[in-house]
Amino acid sequence: MSSPRRPVAIAVVGLAVALAVSACGTRGSDVGRDVQARDTRGGEQVDCAQMLAFLATATELPGDARCRRTTGIDTLYEAQTTAPPDDVDAWLADVHPAAVLGDTCAGDVDRCVQVVRDPQSPGAWHVLTVDVTGTGSDAAVHVAAFDT
Repeated sequence: MSSPRRPVAIAVVGLAVALAVSACGTRGSDVGRDVQARDTRGGEQVDCAQMLAFLATATELPGDARCRRTTGIDTLYEAQTTAPPDDVDAWLADVHPAAVLGDTCAGDVDRCVQVVRDPQSPGAWHVLTVDVTGTGSDAAVHVAAFDT
């Protein structure tokens, strides 16, 4: 005969597992979207020069960028700014000349790119994503770079 506490214990364990799985989320092949989801998890405001050093570039981000770093198992740098898409293209061409913003993006993003760094390239980053929403001089730009 089972004790009345056993079903409660099983339910509690089941709930804990369900919460843990939902908190971790799914890991798809779209690393850029995963990085965007992490945008709201905190971190600390940093000088954008730290992000540029991580990317091994001296070219400043377009617009008036605000940068953030989150550390844990990996290091994630993110920048939010507004800038004309042409300025974003020019910045990206300096950081990774082979990267080109495309228009097959998820959600309301108008132009995007995800780049995996060649191991012989300079910088500490492994993946760089750039998302541009809008087409005017005030297009919203999200840049994320992380190692893993």
